[in-house]
Amino acid sequence: SGKGEALKRAFEFALGQGYDYVLTMDGDGQHAPDDLHNFLPMLGEYDLILGNRMSESEKVPLLRRIANQSSSMIVSLLCGRRIYDSQTGFRAYSARLLRGLTLTSSRYDLESEVIIKAARKGFRIGHTRIQTIYAGEVSRFRNFIDSVRFLRVVFKSFLWW
Repeated sequence: SGKGEALKRAFEFALGQGYDYVLTMDGDGQHAPDDLHNFLPMLGEYDLILGNRMSESEKVPLLRRIANQSSSMIVSLLCGRRIYDSQTGFRAYSARLLRGLTLTSSRYDLESEVIIKAARKGFRIGHTRIQTIYAGEVSRFRNFIDSVRFLRVVFKSFLWW
């Protein structure tokens, strides 16, 4: 159980229904549904579109900003290209991408796994600006254990070459 398992079930359902894209957003209120219009013109051009909150990074609490910038830097190095916001949950996935990846993670680390595997397999990755909304909501991200899981994905990624 976990976010990654929920996402994999949603992907499987969407593929079974014949959808061309799956759009996800976190359920903690940090994403503005109005930003959906930023993704629409990019569909068909990219296999994975990542919302980018870092253009408004001053609105992100300091510890989250440091963690996100650090993880984005690590993921960028592993991908061989710049990834601006590796931890965003506001994303669009093409059916082509979802069929082309074997995903093994089951929690928050799935999102990093998707980016790394997509980049290494040559899928097209795009970025679009999204708003940053922090209003005191409680994140389900558990700093220590989920950071350990992220590092596990980093180490496992060396086996995915």
